Amino acid sequence: MAVLILIGTAIFGAVVWYFRFRGPAAVGDAVDAATTLRGAYNRRQFRKKSEASTLTAIDDPGLAAAVYLVSLAEAGPGLGPEEEAAIAIFLRDVVEYGDPAEAITFAKWASREVVDVDEVGRRLVPLWRERLSAEERRAILTAANAVAAIRGPDDAQTASLRRLKERLAG
Repeated sequence: MAVLILIGTAIFGAVVWYFRFRGPAAVGDAVDAATTLRGAYNRRQFRKKSEASTLTAIDDPGLAAAVYLVSLAEAGPGLGPEEEAAIAIFLRDVVEYGDPAEAITFAKWASREVVDVDEVGRRLVPLWRERLSAEERRAILTAANAVAAIRGPDDAQTASLRRLKERLAG
């Protein structure tokens, strides 16, 4: 116990002497640190709002699926030609998009705006639940598994797929 009191006293003494010798500069250091933390907090809040606005503008479940699939591919090894082709086939055959290239281009842009694939899934699941049948939601999950399996799903993709499955089921 005495050792803890000695250590606490030494730390307190060091802080007192630090502020005494540095004077106003020490106060400035503390203010700079607080300002940096506040700025980081504000930037995070702004980033969350801008990400949300990108995803809330999507009202087409097929386009939402394209955004999720591209984000899922980007979360793993990256969006390669194989993943892009699989997404295009899904959009053409299942979603029946006339021009899947347009949807993929938008999805690439949106996935750069929202870097976290789990956030993409969390924001888009309510749209899918509201506008799609259980069979159509399963088709999205099947396509997501297929895109992740092209180069082997990594840990982030596997976790995201598990969370998507839970959200779509619940």
